[in-house]
Amino acid sequence: MRTAIFSAILSLTSVLAAPIPAPQDQSQVISDAGVWLMNKGTEEGTYYYFNNEGNGCGYASPNFKFPNQKVTLQPDELKFVPMDKSSKGRWQKGPKEDPSPDDWWNSYMKATWVEFQLTTNPACDGNDGGAHGDVSLQVGYDVPAVIHGTEPDSKSNGFTTPINIPGGAGTVKRPDGTQSLDGKNNPTALGVLNAIQGLTTKAYVGDAWQGVPDVKSANNILAIDFY
Repeated sequence: MRTAIFSAILSLTSVLAAPIPAPQDQSQVISDAGVWLMNKGTEEGTYYYFNNEGNGCGYASPNFKFPNQKVTLQPDELKFVPMDKSSKGRWQKGPKEDPSPDDWWNSYMKATWVEFQLTTNPACDGNDGGAHGDVSLQVGYDVPAVIHGTEPDSKSNGFTTPINIPGGAGTVKRPDGTQSLDGKNNPTALGVLNAIQGLTTKAYVGDAWQGVPDVKSANNILAIDFY
C-alpha cells in the first residue's frame, strides 16, 4: 500500500529487513514519534522537513516553500528528531543557509523526497495507525536515500548508488552552485531515471503510483539515511 503523501497536482539494490542504523543506547529517543536521520555522505549535510499543507484519505497537498524543521549532520552522524505523531510530509536535503521561498520553488525542491507519515489515519481504508514511508524521485533527484522501519521485523527501501546528473536539459542549477536532476515533467530527466534497471521498485519515478514496497513501523518511528 502506498500511503498517499504526494499530491496529484505534481501530476540499487533493495535493502530488506535491514536493522535500523541507530545506536544501542535507545535513551536518545526522547519522543514516542520521530525520525532517526543519518548522514551517510562524505560531507556535512543539511536536511529539511516539510509538513504537508493538507492531507486526506488517499491524497495530500505538499508544502513546497516553507520548511518546518532543519537538521545539520556531519558525515556518519546519526540524530533522533522528535516529531509530532501527526507529521505527514517529507525530509529532503538542502543548502546550509536557508533558501528563500522562491529558491525552494524554483530549484531546491527538485530533490530526492523521503515521504512519510508517522501515524496513518485509521478512518481511511486499510490504514493501521502506524508510520509509513517511501522514496520518491517524481519531483527530482539530488542524492540517494533509504528509509527504514525501526522494529525487529521491519523492512527498508530506497537506493544507495548515486545517479549521474548529466547536465543540459535534464538538470536544475541551484543558487549555491549544486545541480539536481529535474522531475517527471522533464523528458530528459525522466529518461535518465527510467534507464536505471530496478530503480522503479526502489523509488517512485514518473507517474507510477504503485510498485514501490511500503516501509512501515507500528511504533511511529522511522529511520532515514541520506547519502
